[in-house]
Amino acid sequence: MKLYTNCKRILENNNFQNGFVAGSTHFKDLWARDALYASWGALVIGLTEPVKNTLLTLQKNMKDGQVPLRVGRKSLTKVFLGIKNQRGAVYGDDKRNNNALDPNSLYLITVEKYLLATNDTSVRDTQKIIAAAEWLLAQDKNNDGLLEEEWYASWDDAIRKEGASIYNNALAYAALKAVARMTRITRYDKEAKRIKKSSAQLYNGTYYDAWTGTRVLDIPGNLLAIYCGLADTKEKERILKEIDRQRNTDVLLRTNYTKYSFAKTAWWYGLFGMNDYHNKGPYWSWIAALEALVREEKTREIHAALQEWNGTNTIYEILQGPKKPVKRLFYQSEKDFSWAAGLILAGKKCRAKK
Repeated sequence: MKLYTNCKRILENNNFQNGFVAGSTHFKDLWARDALYASWGALVIGLTEPVKNTLLTLQKNMKDGQVPLRVGRKSLTKVFLGIKNQRGAVYGDDKRNNNALDPNSLYLITVEKYLLATNDTSVRDTQKIIAAAEWLLAQDKNNDGLLEEEWYASWDDAIRKEGASIYNNALAYAALKAVARMTRITRYDKEAKRIKKSSAQLYNGTYYDAWTGTRVLDIPGNLLAIYCGLADTKEKERILKEIDRQRNTDVLLRTNYTKYSFAKTAWWYGLFGMNDYHNKGPYWSWIAALEALVREEKTREIHAALQEWNGTNTIYEILQGPKKPVKRLFYQSEKDFSWAAGLILAGKKCRAKK
């Protein structure tokens, strides 16, 4: 399929000395979550060196166990204004400097994936692995078994999440299981099981709430609950049934169903026509690729749709329809989007099983 050739080219072109950058236009930095999700697919096609470099760069820039959000240009505002920028590691979000949790989880998950895919143990820094796991566990601020986050600190950083989210707790569950296997320290398996048990606080009988007290179907969070093994078989069936019910005629998936209230969004995104960026607006290529990973019986169908929607030259970050990348007054969809390209290639492995 032309889609896979295109995704492979994107990852090869977005491979720089320190690892994968997120895209080819305004996101030409090593964003931890983008680079680590991209790494999953890179390992499937044997592109191991940039995965190694990504992991080593994040290890090098780890601070008291915290994996950086980004390594590269320090001010996102200056990026969009075209102003000269200092370079280095960034740990807090670009709005309120709150800590994102998923870089730590994705780092730990990806270290294990790398070790399983290669004979190279250069990334097996047990001290750093444990430090990253302990930093994660420290984010359970109220000792209820779930990790808490603050505004703008998740992947969908235009949303004011506050409390325990299904997205971050699903990833943390998988991360701690990976740490237990890598270090053979049983405590981390117990902590993972505690998250799984406590996640019942978020499950409403049909799907997992987006975060504490927010009855919204968060698509990536619920798909990751399935992929990471947090959801059991019955929960998986109910979640997927509800996703199909709420998506209606959507071929690719949006971020959430229903919309978040205005009070739970970064209102100033509306000033440049992007108030729906993370709020049931555009279709995200990475979310479609994640669905293809979770629903292996639909991998072929979803990948065909991704090829049709993106065309043959690039993979876009966000789309408003087939061959219609988002183009607003002050923002255009990122091209050559590593995150989506990597997850598409990770799904290629699922398709190969058939």
